[in-house]
Amino acid sequence: MAGLKKCTNPECKLDNDLDARYCIYCGQEFSKRKCLKCGFLNDPVILDVCSKPDCRHSLNINICPNPECNRENDPDAFFCIYCGSPFPAAERKRVYKSIRRKTPFFLGIIIIGILVLITLPNIGGKNQSTAILTIDVEDPSNKPLEGVAFSVIGGKTIDYTNSYGKLEIKLTKDIMPGDTLYFELTKDHYRSVYDYLTVQGGSNSHKRYAMPRVQYVIKFILQDDAKNPLEGVSIYRNNADTYQKSDLNGRFEDSFDDLDAPIKYEFKKPCYQSVSWMANKTSVPEIAYSKQIVRSFELKKMFFTIQCLDTTNLYLDNLEGIKVVSLLDNTVRYTDRFGKCPPLPLCNASGLVKLQLSKDPFFPVQSSGELKVQPNQMVRIILSPLEGSLTLKILCPDGSPFKQAIVTMEGKGYFDQQVTRPSGIVNFQSPHLRRDEQYKITVKKGPQQETSVIYFTEWNMEKELTVHFCGD
Repeated sequence: MAGLKKCTNPECKLDNDLDARYCIYCGQEFSKRKCLKCGFLNDPVILDVCSKPDCRHSLNINICPNPECNRENDPDAFFCIYCGSPFPAAERKRVYKSIRRKTPFFLGIIIIGILVLITLPNIGGKNQSTAILTIDVEDPSNKPLEGVAFSVIGGKTIDYTNSYGKLEIKLTKDIMPGDTLYFELTKDHYRSVYDYLTVQGGSNSHKRYAMPRVQYVIKFILQDDAKNPLEGVSIYRNNADTYQKSDLNGRFEDSFDDLDAPIKYEFKKPCYQSVSWMANKTSVPEIAYSKQIVRSFELKKMFFTIQCLDTTNLYLDNLEGIKVVSLLDNTVRYTDRFGKCPPLPLCNASGLVKLQLSKDPFFPVQSSGELKVQPNQMVRIILSPLEGSLTLKILCPDGSPFKQAIVTMEGKGYFDQQVTRPSGIVNFQSPHLRRDEQYKITVKKGPQQETSVIYFTEWNMEKELTVHFCGD
């Protein structure tokens, strides 16, 4: 065969005959050519077809790089004749050299022109989608970074950056105008990048990223106990005073050179139980075979609950609907018929809370005082009902005040006895006086007494009571 090929030894790279098995200058063996169809390794001499008898597949075909096409093309093609996707620069260079080697110069130019004209109608046609995002990725030395994977978070990898560190993302049936696209850029030994884009039809956003190189990367995914991402979790490393926070997707990355010394991580967020984790060679066995480590943690919300009770036990049927306000964050809850309220967030690291409770007209506004509570603790709070007041004016049959009479008042959970003043007045006042209850009033002086029944309808009630006898 006519023509030359370069030695694959990077320290040699001298031209050899196309039929050579070994470099005549350094002795480097030429690698065998793998058939893309059957995988058979052919001799390193340049062959046009696979030497496996039952295959005979062309070794010079170009496979379309578009994963949705992936069809075979002519070895001289610059663009896929089915979808219009361009072949990588390296392939085009190889094909051009092949054309130049086998074909006169002007004829080669004509062939290339024909191929371009054949594939040109596909460009901008139905198979070409509108680019919505162009990405340039560089390494720490500002050089293009090839092979960076672009993935939709929670989805599959869409594509990789080319040798220029560039990638175009286009509209598909899964990426439509109006969507918010959360994505990540990943590559082994480099710190991942997370970002998002609101897709706008007809416009192309351009973003440039620099990906720092690291030896080991650990990715944290922080969620609540309902599997929702937790944004703003503070991450402390080795008890440091400084910290970093998780992003809106609950993600955070850290890097390290090795785990010869363990690394302690603490994850903290108000209203959530803190989580600690020690990274060492036992807890992170992946360092033996991977540079990328992923760990997920759940932070459980801290709650406490309360149950309201009545000091008099007279209002057990009025415990529903008591308003409970946490004075730390103004969270409001209402009790059920058992006096229990839904969980309240415990957002104070010290566990100190202060509540305000009320239910009109039975329980006036009152404070719980400062309480020390633990996560998931049930706290019982005893409330004092509104004091009832009954003022009675006892009158003789002639309408004059009944002096020095013994007046007894008794009813549900209540008993009291008083003596009338010169004005004939007695006053009964107590939280045990329940509104809308009946009470028995007994007026007695000497051997005579008289009993009446009063229906207590108001919290502050005044009433005159005339008896049929009168003392001296």
